[in-house]
Amino acid sequence: MPQAFGVAVLVLLTAVPLLTMRLIAEERKSQTLVFLMSAPVSLLEIVLGKFVGVMVFMSVVVGLLLAMTLSMNVATDLDNAHVLTNALGMWLMAAAFSALGIFMSSLTQQPIIAAILSFIALLGLIIINSFAADPDSPLNYFSLMGHFEPLSNGMLNTADIAYFILFAATFLVLTVRRLDADRLRG
Repeated sequence: MPQAFGVAVLVLLTAVPLLTMRLIAEERKSQTLVFLMSAPVSLLEIVLGKFVGVMVFMSVVVGLLLAMTLSMNVATDLDNAHVLTNALGMWLMAAAFSALGIFMSSLTQQPIIAAILSFIALLGLIIINSFAADPDSPLNYFSLMGHFEPLSNGMLNTADIAYFILFAATFLVLTVRRLDADRLRG
């Protein structure tokens, strides 16, 4: 059962950069970003709108994975709390991936470059803890998998949940700041 969620992380690693690559980069490439910025909405609302749109889709995906896993309850005895913490971890991981993908999309005009940058950054943040020999190494604090693994093992840890929320919020704020810098430059 946890294997389904572990494999889903790998699928998210390839799917989310492809889903987020065009969110801002395509606007910049087609020169519609200026019109979007002149709309009577704030940059925060624009970025949050794009993030919420991706997260609605990701919520459906995680919900379907959760329903598929819970459907095994008919034939076997599952630990439902373990399944739910896996789903929560997957949803938080998707939120972190999406926020970073939107930020990378705001850095470039080419969607494919945004996808490649997102994939490399996410892959680095997933495997960074394998480079730390010491379990108390500061590198472990930056590892996405290091914070996902306790959730995938059924341990609901508020520090891991806060990490994902702060990770997503940080990259959403950085995206707003990047767009604001573009707006000020003209």
